[in-house]
Amino acid sequence: MTAHELYDLLEHALMAEGFTLVTIPPLVARLAALQNALMAHWSLLQAAGQPTGSPVHDKLLDIDQAAARLNVSVDYLYRNGARLPFTVRVGRLLRFSANGIDDYIRQGRNRKGK
Repeated sequence: MTAHELYDLLEHALMAEGFTLVTIPPLVARLAALQNALMAHWSLLQAAGQPTGSPVHDKLLDIDQAAARLNVSVDYLYRNGARLPFTVRVGRLLRFSANGIDDYIRQGRNRKGK
């Protein structure tokens, strides 16, 4: 889905009927989660020094996926996540940039080869 399509979808959703005292709070919570995910993606783009308008294809991994990719324990990531350059906070959750992990691994190999 493009950003333009998302804008259109949100605009149409706001014009929809059927909002009640019961349906609005869960919708607000889901919108907040979406906002956090968008801001996390924005942080990744900013950290990558992405020029405006050029897409970066990255995926945020959960802690189990990141630990497997790095061949470390989940506990290690919880203890050291704040120091690792590919860690992204989404609210209280830790997520990890797949591209950032690849860069980190590549840089480690370059350091070992020197």
